[in-house]
Amino acid sequence: MPHTLGRRLRLAAVSVGSAAALAGCYVVPAAPPGPPPAVLVRPAPAACWHPGWWGRWGRWHPGHWGACR
Repeated sequence: MPHTLGRRLRLAAVSVGSAAALAGCYVVPAAPPGPPPAVLVRPAPAACWHPGWWGRWGRWHPGHWGACR
């Protein structure tokens, strides 16, 4: 019993020490909170919007302006 108590105290001390050490490394994000503003720029009168799609392996491909098909 005393052996596990010492191990638990050591683990708690290491956990608290690690958390305190990492707390000083936090970097505040430069961007304001919230979603970024939506900006839609149409490059040319003949361009069309191609919506986003789910590619292979579940990867999302965002929409973009491109040549009309």
